[in-house]
Amino acid sequence: AEAAAWYLANTALYIAHNTFFLETTRSAGSLGNGLVNAVRSATVVLSGAAIFCPTLPNMCLDAQKGVTVALLVAGGVIYTFAPPAIQLDDVKAEKEKKKQ
Repeated sequence: AEAAAWYLANTALYIAHNTFFLETTRSAGSLGNGLVNAVRSATVVLSGAAIFCPTLPNMCLDAQKGVTVALLVAGGVIYTFAPPAIQLDDVKAEKEKKKQ
């Protein structure tokens, strides 16, 4: 009975995860999903270190994990504040306007 309950709970979580992932992809695109995954990864590293470091020394925040978190956060900040990309179609249309 316990194993069946575990499988049902796992199935429910799997369905919820896929539903939220697809909804995020529809609303924010694949780049938005990448940003969400970066934030999630940084959160897992930091929360794992905070919770498990006293009992599991390999979970403590070391230089490598610190660099990983810094890169994840920096990538998210750069993506968030970056200006919109210039589309080639916009550049071509601007050139056509200048010709006329």
